[in-house]
Parts: sequence; structure tokens; C-alpha cells
Amino acid sequence: MGDAPRWLCLFADWVNVCAAISLIISFGVYFIALQIGHCDPRTGCIASAANTGIIFNGMKDDGPHGSGLGWFLVAKWTMALEGFLWWLGGALLCYRNICGGNAAGAVSQIIISTGGFFFTCSAWGNPANIISLRYLVPTTLFVGDGGSGSNSVSFSDVCPYYGIMTFFIATTMGMYSVAGLPKNKLISPFWGVCCFFIGAWVIGIITLYVPMLSGGLQTWQVCEDNVNFKNCVGDVQSVGACFANKGEGVCMLDMPTFAWYPLKIVSVIGAVFLLFGGLIFGMLDNFLGLPEAGEKLLPPDPEQVSMPAPQTQLSYRDA
Repeated sequence: MGDAPRWLCLFADWVNVCAAISLIISFGVYFIALQIGHCDPRTGCIASAANTGIIFNGMKDDGPHGSGLGWFLVAKWTMALEGFLWWLGGALLCYRNICGGNAAGAVSQIIISTGGFFFTCSAWGNPANIISLRYLVPTTLFVGDGGSGSNSVSFSDVCPYYGIMTFFIATTMGMYSVAGLPKNKLISPFWGVCCFFIGAWVIGIITLYVPMLSGGLQTWQVCEDNVNFKNCVGDVQSVGACFANKGEGVCMLDMPTFAWYPLKIVSVIGAVFLLFGGLIFGMLDNFLGLPEAGEKLLPPDPEQVSMPAPQTQLSYRDA
């Protein structure tokens, strides 16, 4: 069995690196908006442009610092781009594993590619809307005689949870496959997979699943007659009016998925680990086109430059 064309391998390396960079930019905007520039409307504070843009989807024209539309567009489009790039990178590496006759590696990468599709869709949703386990599958809740129903979340809202789950599966498969490989060099398949594993699990567990599961079975659904339903402040809704002791429920801003906004810095850190993983595998493939001699890089002397040796090490793509 051989390998895919070298241009395809290098293209896949660059795609994965660019996906991680795009994710860092998107998470960075959310960090700035929700941690540095955060404003709880119940305190009467003045929100930053970034905060206004993210909270109101760039549609609030009367914000004291503007609508923040630019911040909103950067966050959303870079999130959509990183999802598309993960999808593309996974598809390319799936083909590479098929060329090499590695069925397990192909399956792992097609799982990553599927996750990329979910992340692309997630750009147009808000994972904070998944306030509890009840909404991990966004089905309609019926009230009264069952003749009508409503749901306060969308498919795009829940897509980040599906996408990161595919990364959980694929990176765990990768760690199992490289567990026995040497660990004495940073630029090696083991540490490349390890960086992907850490990045995916840090983002998924700490910033998505723990806050969501901490919401228990809380619900957006209000009582049939809305008697007990009140807004927290302005248009900010309360949740759980039908299930929290039949009372007013709690303000959505106090639900863990909203209130634990300082965890956004963890998202940025996780994305940096994904970037490290992409860079390690790119360097294993010599994606920068640097001259090689054995395992040592050479100065760019034309008389000493030789063609890069074929990649023979087991990599995450082949795992």
C-alpha cells in the first residue's frame, strides 16, 4: 500500500492548521465579548460593542458603543470556516488512509469530518441555549391537549455538542492507536495526537457538557396560561416556570450555560492545543518544505539541499 499524493497530504496539513487558527479567532472574540466586555443587563452596566454584538447578534442599533455587528460577523464566520475546514481536512485524511489501506484511520477521519459539518452549522446557533440535558435532543414539547407545541432551541444550538462528541470519539481512537509509540520527542505522532485529544476534551467537557449537565432537567417551557411566567429583566426570559415548584422559575442568565461565561478562556486554550496538534503533524510531513537530512534540518544551502525523505513514521492519519 502507498500514500496519497504529496500535495494532498500537505494540503490536509495546512487545512487543519488553518481550522485551528480560525477557531482561536472565533473563541477569542467570544472571550473578549463575554469575559472582558461582559455586561449583565440586570446591573444597569454599559456593554461594550463586542458584548452587544454577540449578545444581540449584531442587531441592536441603540447600543452605547454601537451594534457590534463587526464583532458578531467575525465570530460567526470564523466559526463557520473552522467547521468547514475540519470537514475538508477530515475528508482529505480519510482518503489518505484509504490509499494506505488503513481502515481504522479512515473511519477516525470520517468521524472528524462529520464533526466539521456540525461545527459549521453551529456557527448560526448558541450552545448556551442548551440549558439542560432535556435539550440535547431538541424535540418539541407539547402542552395542554397536545394540539400545539413549542421549542426554544434549534438544531444549530445543539450542533456544538454533537460536533465535539465526534472529536471525543476520534481523538480517543487516536490515543489508543499511538499509546505504544515513542514519547521522547515533541515532534512525534504521540504528542500530535495528545494535543488533539487535550484540545477536544478540554473544550467539550469544561465549556460545553459540564455547564449543560449542571442545568439538570430545567426547561424553557412556560406554563400553559403563562400566569407564573415573568421576564427576568426587559426581554430576558425566565426558565422552568412549569417545573421549578410552579413558581417564576429562574433567570436564564443564571443558568450555568450562560452564567459560567469566564470559562470562555478555556475554549481559547483548548483551541491552542488543537493548533499545536496540527502543527506537529504538519512538521512530521514537512509541510513548510524545509530541507532535510536524516532527522535534522539543514540550512538553505543549495549545495546541501536534498529532496525530503518519504514519511515512514506512523501518524495520526494512519492511526
